[in-house]
Amino acid sequence: MSSFFGTHTLSPLHDRFFDPLYEAYEKAERGRSCTSLPDTDLLEIGIRRCLSGERTGRGFLAQLEDCCDRRVAPSLFFESLKSQRRCRLIGEVSQSICDTIDRTCATGHDPFATVASLSPYDIYAGDGHYVEHASHDVRIDEKVFATGDMFGLNLRSHSMFLLTHALRGGTRKREHDMHALKRLSVETLRQQAPCGRQVIWVWDRACIDANFWTKLKMQHGVYFVSRAKDNMCLDSLGHLPYDASHPDNAGVTGFELVSVANQALRCVYYTCPVNGSEYTFLSTLTTVEPGIIAHLYRARWDIEKAFEVTKRKLNESKSWGTTQTAKTIHAQMRALAFNLLLLLERRLEKEHDITDASEQNRRKKRMNDDLALSIHRGSALAPLARALICRVTQRTLPFIRWVRNNLDNHRLWEDTLDRLKGRLAC
Repeated sequence: MSSFFGTHTLSPLHDRFFDPLYEAYEKAERGRSCTSLPDTDLLEIGIRRCLSGERTGRGFLAQLEDCCDRRVAPSLFFESLKSQRRCRLIGEVSQSICDTIDRTCATGHDPFATVASLSPYDIYAGDGHYVEHASHDVRIDEKVFATGDMFGLNLRSHSMFLLTHALRGGTRKREHDMHALKRLSVETLRQQAPCGRQVIWVWDRACIDANFWTKLKMQHGVYFVSRAKDNMCLDSLGHLPYDASHPDNAGVTGFELVSVANQALRCVYYTCPVNGSEYTFLSTLTTVEPGIIAHLYRARWDIEKAFEVTKRKLNESKSWGTTQTAKTIHAQMRALAFNLLLLLERRLEKEHDITDASEQNRRKKRMNDDLALSIHRGSALAPLARALICRVTQRTLPFIRWVRNNLDNHRLWEDTLDRLKGRLAC
């Protein structure tokens, strides 16, 4: 399928970057023919806006016309963001892209692949994320509120997806994450996991609800991991046995069954081998080592890094429209842009052996520093902790700039790759 630029002007990078998007659209059921602004045009324009770095829609459309000789009327673009059918279509395409990432994720990209006790589980992190309100958002009592959405991140493959948007009621500035979480269906929480497959969700402390999570565990095979709140009353029901000599349990100082809201939860007491900080984790998991629970929560930071890519590096920090449909489309586009960059990065690694040498060196240095500090403290780093340190958690600015600047550059593919190699080697 050709893009809205036509088939004869596409650059080599354009083909490789957008091919997964057009392939996902071909599989979609909600696509419709539209002469004024085809669905495929809107998809590509939306991704291009995320990559452009422009904060305003009119600024981006002017940039598109100047750089790509393609004019899209602002009224047409903004009206298309109000279409509920297109919103559902973009969600369908986004899900297809996530499925592609999950299906093609290599073992080397999954830090949990070597943990046998986690093999029956799909693992996700969830969190809310807010961006600045749209320029013409309706004011409530002379106030405007940030636009919030709740996202999920597959901690095995790193695909990101929209879970739901945050509601705003009365003068409440933000919907509590737990309130939004309870609105999600079981099907959404299980993320299409087949019957017999179990699911782990890792959340921050705002989403602790022992009754809710115990019900999901008992009835639907959905488990949770979080960190205990500082003011939480944890009534001990007894110590649980664990092998302190097991490498996965490095840093674990205690393992108990505790009562929270009359529900029994596993409680892990953990001391960081690197800096000595003490943590308390809660979980409904019953079949994994306590050290694994601690490192599952540590991996939750990956979703914060994903937000850093979209908000800081792509500069998508302001809502695109005033309607809820436009805000949802914007959230879906941010996830799509994140996932397409991830797919391209892994494709370049697989086909051309191109990796970010500077980022890898930085992670190796951090690994060596953490090992030295843990040895100095008389402790050890668990294997999963090492895997999480070595894992690349976000796209770097040199890579994003290379995509942004070469998306419509028609130089030879080999020359374009050489430019990327030079930047990633710095």
